[in-house]
Amino acid sequence: MVQAPTGTVTLVFTDIQGSTALWEHFGDDFKALLDLHNALFRAAIAEAGGYEVKTEGDAFMVAFQDAGSAVAMCLAMQERLQEAEWPDALNDVAVVGLSGTTEDGRFRGLRVRMGVHTGNPDCQLDPVTGRMDYFGPMVNRAARVCDVGHGGQLVVSQATWEATGSDGLPEGTVVEDLGEHALKGLERRREHLRQ
Repeated sequence: MVQAPTGTVTLVFTDIQGSTALWEHFGDDFKALLDLHNALFRAAIAEAGGYEVKTEGDAFMVAFQDAGSAVAMCLAMQERLQEAEWPDALNDVAVVGLSGTTEDGRFRGLRVRMGVHTGNPDCQLDPVTGRMDYFGPMVNRAARVCDVGHGGQLVVSQATWEATGSDGLPEGTVVEDLGEHALKGLERRREHLRQ
C-alpha cells in the first residue's frame, strides 16, 4: 500500500471529455466503458507509486510525492487509453467529437484531460474513510489546471515543470509551451502552462 504523500505534493486531476453527453448517449452501456477507464487508471497509478485520493464520477484525484512520477504516469496513461480495446460504438457519428478514433488516428476511445500541479496542500485524514485528503488553494489550482485541457491533453503547471523539467520526462516526450493562462476563479494570479 502506497503511503499518502505530505509536504510538497504533486496532484493529478483527470476528467473524461464529454462524459455527461456520453452517459446520455450510451445509457447503462457507458458503465462498461467507465469500468475499463478505471481499471486502466488504477493499474497505471499503482505502477507509478501514486496515491489514489478519490474518484468523483469519471474523474480521478491522485497524489504523488514526486512530480516526475506524476507526469510519467499521465503520459503512460494517455498511451494506454490510445491502445485500449474500445468498442466500435465510440465511433458513432453522434459522439465522434467526444470519443472514438479521429481521422488522423491521434485519438482513440475515451478522451481524458489531465492536469498536474505541485505545491503544499493542507493534508487531513478523512475521519470516515481513514484516507488522506487534500485541501486549500493548491488543490483548487491543480483542479483548474486540469480544466484548461481537452480530452487527450496533459497540462502541467509552472511549479510541476520546475520540479520535473525536460530532463525528468521520458525520452521522446514533446512539450509545447502554452504561455500564461487565467484559470477560472483564480484570474488574479495567472499560471504558466505546458502540454
